Amino acid sequence: QAGEDQRPEHNLAYSRRHGHRTEEWLNPNLQVRANDLAVCPARATVRKHGRPLKVLAVSNGLGRDGAALVQHDLLCRLASDGAVEAMVSSQGDGPLAASYRAAGFSVATGSPAALVANERFDVAYVNTIARIDAVQALRGVLPRLWHVHEADPTVHGVGWNGVADAWADAEAVAFRSLAAREAYRKWLPPGNDGVVFNAYSRLEPKDRATSRE
Repeated sequence: QAGEDQRPEHNLAYSRRHGHRTEEWLNPNLQVRANDLAVCPARATVRKHGRPLKVLAVSNGLGRDGAALVQHDLLCRLASDGAVEAMVSSQGDGPLAASYRAAGFSVATGSPAALVANERFDVAYVNTIARIDAVQALRGVLPRLWHVHEADPTVHGVGWNGVADAWADAEAVAFRSLAAREAYRKWLPPGNDGVVFNAYSRLEPKDRATSRE
């Protein structure tokens, strides 16, 4: 409410009485004690074990939007920490290709399965339900981490049963939010449902940090 009800002493009294309550659907990268819910990413420390992990990153596109940017920023941060080396596979070109190359990644078009035949990788990081084709094509070839952003698979013409079948054998599935995970809960194998929360700092794109690496 506006006006005198926003006096500091009222806010303090409210916080003392209800401060123990938590909102499970709130992105943890938001500053919950500020009225404006400012973005405040909490970067996790990346623990490296020997050499960097060689990743085949299957992108849903190379445009500067949504899920493609989330994958880009996550990979660039992990690479800057020395945790991964990656080849980015996309069905088409776009402005993120130059950004990936500037960060030291190779970028290729074509079938992920064909790329695996010519180069050795440790894991595939598949972005969005739109790339369910890669999840299916790499079955038995590479361990697959499938990063799901969509709340409804039918936006890509993929049926719920098709997604459920792919999840049944994908080694790991990560969602962009608790709410997204909840939407798919009954189709998920037990324990195969991590969450990678989306958040960025207020820095330039090349320096932006994605939380929960």
